[in-house]
Amino acid sequence: MAVAAVSADASLLRRFGIGDAHCHPQDDGEDTARRILALSAAHVAVMGTRLGDWADVEALAQAAPHKVIPCFGVHPWFAHRHALHPDQATQPAALLDAPANGRDSPDRHPALLAALGPGGDLAVAAPEQWRPRLRELLLRHPHALVGEFGLDRAAVVPGSRLQPGWDHQLALTEAHLALAAELRRPVSMHCVQGYGHLQDMLRRLGPEGCPPKIMLHSYGGSVDLVKGFTRLPGGLGERIYFSFSDVINGRKPGQRAKLLQRLAAVPAERLLLESDQNSPAG
Repeated sequence: MAVAAVSADASLLRRFGIGDAHCHPQDDGEDTARRILALSAAHVAVMGTRLGDWADVEALAQAAPHKVIPCFGVHPWFAHRHALHPDQATQPAALLDAPANGRDSPDRHPALLAALGPGGDLAVAAPEQWRPRLRELLLRHPHALVGEFGLDRAAVVPGSRLQPGWDHQLALTEAHLALAAELRRPVSMHCVQGYGHLQDMLRRLGPEGCPPKIMLHSYGGSVDLVKGFTRLPGGLGERIYFSFSDVINGRKPGQRAKLLQRLAAVPAERLLLESDQNSPAG
């Protein structure tokens, strides 16, 4: 029953007013707004992933204001394209990590570094380019969330074995949390192979330094970590929500048993459903 709920059919969505807590329909191109309006989901939380797609997210929210909840953030896959300090925008190699096995390094990819450099096709956005824009969008949309952002130890930069820098991911995640806490906005967080680091960060920031609600999307951590998150001190644990998607959490037969265990561990009032799809067509 729980697994079926993660891929709830249209009749259930209509009957109970269930929304899609995390998706990326802005990636689908033309006619997206019309198809979103036709969805059975009561609402869809559309996740921005980088400076370059925030305008598309905003356009969907303006075209379908009663259906779309806009969300703006920097996904860890694009962390290396968003600088936190001015010098990082001109030194893109500093935002990249070599793999642990040492089989690659930034200096082996001059074309990639050129593309990430000033004037390149993938030019790193300086902090004065993207940080004021993020704040502006959140202020213009009072019901917008901060997301998608977070940590990903498995992320790889296309065309290489390099990874978005881990220290940079941590700093970028903390910057998003600080902004969301300041503006009192909920967040949708990505986390792959980094749940312990995230839990430690939230504990260190404490209730005052964290957003009012924190959703861990397509949660893939252990049952013990569910308990750890929900027991964070000072009432912080009561702000943690867990979302699950069939496409991430249930796509392989071997995942179903773990999914059921995670679902059973999450308090019912903290359980959310999502598609994580990049098209209204599913």
